[in-house]
Amino acid sequence: MKQNYFEYKDLQYIQEDGRAVDALTSSSFSEIYLQYFENTKIFDILVKHPTIRHCRYVDDILLVYQNSATNIHEVLNTSNKQLNPCNAFHYGRRSW
Repeated sequence: MKQNYFEYKDLQYIQEDGRAVDALTSSSFSEIYLQYFENTKIFDILVKHPTIRHCRYVDDILLVYQNSATNIHEVLNTSNKQLNPCNAFHYGRRSW
């Protein structure tokens, strides 16, 4: 991937990893990977850790859980050990 570069604020950047965003196959490869990941790894997480709901929109995965029943840090550690660091899950807290 030596030919995928872009310019931002008069600086040039070269993409070193991943797929080119504008490539015709990028979205197809991403969808295939995410379907595989959701049906294998996410399924294992859901079986092992109780969640209220999970959903995915394009490339975002949302897990809704009850804090007293699920240790989210354990879920993240288990999940991220199986992933490339570029694709790691992150924790965000929202209270209403």
